[in-house]
Amino acid sequence: MIAAALVSIIVATFLYLRAATPTAPSAELPPPPPTLSGYSATYDFVTASTGWALVTREGRYWIFRTVDGARHWRMQDTGEASYGESADPTHGEIAFFGGMLRVNQTSDAGLHWRPLAVPGDGFALTFTDANNGWLLTWNPAAQRLQLLSTRDGGMTWIERVWPAGAYWIGRGGMGALAFKSSGQGWTAGVGDQPRLLGTVDGGSSWRSMAVEIPPGALSALPEGTQVFVTQLTLMPQRGIFAVVSDLTGDLIGLTSMDSGQTWRTLAPAPEPTRYADISFADDTHWWASRYGSLFKTSDGGQTWRPVGVKPLLGDWNYQ
Repeated sequence: MIAAALVSIIVATFLYLRAATPTAPSAELPPPPPTLSGYSATYDFVTASTGWALVTREGRYWIFRTVDGARHWRMQDTGEASYGESADPTHGEIAFFGGMLRVNQTSDAGLHWRPLAVPGDGFALTFTDANNGWLLTWNPAAQRLQLLSTRDGGMTWIERVWPAGAYWIGRGGMGALAFKSSGQGWTAGVGDQPRLLGTVDGGSSWRSMAVEIPPGALSALPEGTQVFVTQLTLMPQRGIFAVVSDLTGDLIGLTSMDSGQTWRTLAPAPEPTRYADISFADDTHWWASRYGSLFKTSDGGQTWRPVGVKPLLGDWNYQ
């Protein structure tokens, strides 16, 4: 849906949890709101003023666009789908995962769409531009995960390496795949120390990369029992946004501006939002939304301020 860019939409059955931000553990999630009408809405912003909202309800979706920082919204598209989430806001991907994976492309800001075949049963999909994309699938014959990549907009795919120690959370979710057009990429890691897995050749080879957290930042568990899950998303410029969690459900957010060499600790996201609710216009302008609350920051998450949102449809459940 972004003019002059090739855009993908993935349509199937179940909700694909945010491809633009790390997903928080279930123990950290707040209780559901007291009343729900069945609506769900997700925001993603590509600049400080331009963003998208994906709304789903009872087998149907609506896509809205704003160019004035959420003051006004215009509907861009609507159609049939179960649930959805903006998976790659920079390139307008909308993901609906389930028993069948269906991908469509547009080159005219969403006015017309054409189908694109995607191999296997997809778990996570990301495109860095009109041509370069990566797909994590399940190979039932081999009974293993496969990482595939394309350099021609999804017309052909080649197999890469899915590294040992990588962490994936099911159908989608950040931490699954994070790549740049150059072939540099990261995926989430799980182990006795906080770490990510990194590649510089598009996923053909990987190395482990430690993520330093402050002493005592997470709960202390007996030696030999501590397990850390480190998830991430790439910010639009050079930043990496990571969330480290442990078995107790404690978590901490960090950012790196030097490809993971050094890390800065973040304060919690503004209530009632969580780290999982943050999307990025650039490395300093961020948005966070949940349960009808929308916030933005212009200093990389150091301070936040609320933004009034004119309802697109009544009684949403904001996520």
